[in-house]
Amino acid sequence: AREAAFGRRVDALLDALPRIDWREAHSIADKVNLRAGEAEYETLKARLEAWLGAQVRAGAVAGAGPARLAPVAELWNRMRTTAREAEALNLDKKPLVLSLLADLSTIARAR
Repeated sequence: AREAAFGRRVDALLDALPRIDWREAHSIADKVNLRAGEAEYETLKARLEAWLGAQVRAGAVAGAGPARLAPVAELWNRMRTTAREAEALNLDKKPLVLSLLADLSTIARAR
């Protein structure tokens, strides 16, 4: 139930893109940064990947070419790489989350 409620918060943040409620973004980033926030972190990653996947599918259906889809693919790759690094090196996840949300906003604005 806790992860479902958290997932709804993330979904609401993503649904509002390109606008970002930075107070909520910081709250979400704080939650995943806690030791007890591992389940929430996994939920966040899954929701971000789903959002990026939906952007690629929508772009492909709309006939967007590789140049238009490249920023989404690049962010997806960077998200996976930086998430792995943060996990492997036990780094603070908050800056990662906030940076990814800012990048998602930029991509959403370009749609």
